[in-house]
Amino acid sequence: MPLCQPNAFDRVSDSDSLVAGTGSGGPTSIWDWLVCCLIACRQVRSLTEIEAMSGRVGDLSPKQADALKQFRERIQDILPQLPAQHDHFLLRWLRARNFNVQKSEAMLRKHLEFRNQMKVDTIATEWRPPEVIEKYLSGGMCGYDREGSPIWYDVIGPVDPKGLFMSASKQDFVKSKIKDCELLQKECELQCQRLGKHVEAITMIYDVEGLALKHLWKPAIETYGEIVQMFEDNYPEGLKRLFVIKAPKIFPVAYNLVKHFLSEVTRSKIQVLGENWQEVLLKYIDPEQLPVVYGGKMTDPDGDPRCKSRIQYAGPVPPSYYVRDHVKVNYDQCLTVGRGSSKQMEYEILFPGCVLRWQFVSDGGDIGFGVFLKSKKGEWQKKGQMQQVVCSQRYNSHLVPEDGSLTCEQPGIYVLRFDNTYSIFQSKRVSFSVEVLLPIHLQSPKANGGSSSQPEEGSPSQPEVQLQSPKPNGGSSSQPEEGSPSQPEVQLQSPKANGGSSSQPEEGSPSQPEVQLQSPKANGGSSSQPEEESTSQS
Repeated sequence: MPLCQPNAFDRVSDSDSLVAGTGSGGPTSIWDWLVCCLIACRQVRSLTEIEAMSGRVGDLSPKQADALKQFRERIQDILPQLPAQHDHFLLRWLRARNFNVQKSEAMLRKHLEFRNQMKVDTIATEWRPPEVIEKYLSGGMCGYDREGSPIWYDVIGPVDPKGLFMSASKQDFVKSKIKDCELLQKECELQCQRLGKHVEAITMIYDVEGLALKHLWKPAIETYGEIVQMFEDNYPEGLKRLFVIKAPKIFPVAYNLVKHFLSEVTRSKIQVLGENWQEVLLKYIDPEQLPVVYGGKMTDPDGDPRCKSRIQYAGPVPPSYYVRDHVKVNYDQCLTVGRGSSKQMEYEILFPGCVLRWQFVSDGGDIGFGVFLKSKKGEWQKKGQMQQVVCSQRYNSHLVPEDGSLTCEQPGIYVLRFDNTYSIFQSKRVSFSVEVLLPIHLQSPKANGGSSSQPEEGSPSQPEVQLQSPKPNGGSSSQPEEGSPSQPEVQLQSPKANGGSSSQPEEGSPSQPEVQLQSPKANGGSSSQPEEESTSQS
């Protein structure tokens, strides 16, 4: 029996058999057999390439071409209302839904509703953001990559999230980003005309130098998540690649907060660059199209290396822009701190680098607050027996809500302590929310969708940056915006979660009536105790 028959390999033609010297009787030598195998491998590779086609114009498999035809037929009723009708545009929606025609149609019809509701067709020409957003929201388009795609810069460090939210509405932020997206799409269309080829996606450079705990403020993260979701739903395949540069140690925590808004395809386009980020950028961007501050040769006409005429670098928002003194928030838990007493909420941090974040408001007067680290697990301790991490002080949270955050430098039992020991007559009711945010490398891929971010050639690091914990510091006072939808937060589950509340009086303190903790969503144990520390009236 011959070693190899030509018809044993699918799609091997008669001419292939003749080249192999087999005719109809099989190989005459080991060399003919090897040639036959090579022909078969060539055919298998060809079939694989067909299956792995990009789904773009000129590179469609028969199934993809058929899906495009069906898709166009199904949306004939809305086609004239779309911003474009060509195959390039329609294929973006098909690729976003893996060429599932039904899902792509639903996505596109929802996008049309979005355009009508937000008046997207005229937003670039007829709507202008508030002055505070124009001056103090960073970013801008500057230059083109080597393939002709526009480059958008986001400069995070100088941004003042709380100042912006005190000065403008969330709707204004969303609309300003829609306007940016539309302007970038128009620029892509102009590039098509200039270059004589199709350009539909942008390159982004995300400068996170100066990223800090203030940028993890919950209202800002929630709004950013909504903007990312808006981009995913309404501008599919609009991002070609995203470079993250100058990432500080806290970046993994920040990325972990927003990555669940990103699709797998978008995550795969993210490259977190290391110390040689300038070298990598120059592989994709000509020096003449890259600002001097980012390693290129471009400057403003006046010689400014940061190209401030194109890129807004923002800064602290002056209080003169403020239109409100705080932003309303819905809290997860509430409790009553009796007169002359305190309440303790325990959170077990298992890994260094986690961020503990809190928000609270009090009713009935001011309240003391501090964060401590316990040396013993499962045992109530007085304030003096614990290590103080965030200094305990009195806050006027009955007037202005408070919020803050802390990077936990070491594992242990962190105690958030509400202190009312100085009040001998007045109990205080406290509404609060507490979250534990994990660095990326501690996340379960199943639980959070995983990250498929793969750097392109020349990129030295992965998006899953390991967090090296900075020194702890406390956050400043602020609060989320009214109406911000609650986004799923990554929380560290404590073995003491939903655990009970223990009341233990401190030494020498008079016995006071105990108030039960009302905490339907509590994820930490609590303890209440009267203490003899001060007699000043609240």
